[in-house]
Amino acid sequence: MLFFLCAITINDFARTKAGFSLFLICLACLFLYDLFWLVINWNQDTFEEIKVWAWSSAVTVFLAWVAFLVAKHVFGKNEVIAEYASLAIIGA
Repeated sequence: MLFFLCAITINDFARTKAGFSLFLICLACLFLYDLFWLVINWNQDTFEEIKVWAWSSAVTVFLAWVAFLVAKHVFGKNEVIAEYASLAIIGA
């Protein structure tokens, strides 16, 4: 369902007040789903494996958020260019 929602929001040009597109928000939710899955599997034997993926996904979202804010506020770029910077982090 999240992948379908991401596919629908690719061409949506609506943005939040902070400048984030719905597509970027959907990608962040997709990446942060691992943290939710980590909490659910707290007492399971797969916790250690899930922890690696969950933290790497959380760090990716954090770095993408930082790239967005730096591009928008430090370099004075518009929201589209700032989103490209954050997508570059996610794609890397």
